[in-house]
Amino acid sequence: MVAGRDAFGHGWAGRLDPPELVVFEPAAGGRLYERTRDGRECDWATILVYEPPHRIVLEWRVNPAAPPTEVEVRFKPDGDATRVELEHHGWEQYADGGEEPRSAYDSGWPGVLARYREALSGGE
Repeated sequence: MVAGRDAFGHGWAGRLDPPELVVFEPAAGGRLYERTRDGRECDWATILVYEPPHRIVLEWRVNPAAPPTEVEVRFKPDGDATRVELEHHGWEQYADGGEEPRSAYDSGWPGVLARYREALSGGE
């Protein structure tokens, strides 16, 4: 599955070169990565568990200099809609408990999920 930069790429704070594409290989062992306009690829995650339509578990390693963490995304029926639950854990691997990156992700995930929701609903 390939998503254009409108789904994930714009609005990433501090990015000088936003991704042109975000690629999700839908299988355990697959990759989640970005591709820039000049063709460079940057891995974000490896798919550990792929159980559509219920959940996805990722080994999250956006920063190759830091220990990987784990992101679990669950999809649950909620009336005529779908509730998306995201849990990001594994911060205990960091010497300080990952306080700074954890705080950044805690404040960043809502915006990422909002852009994803907007892209799925046909918004710009």
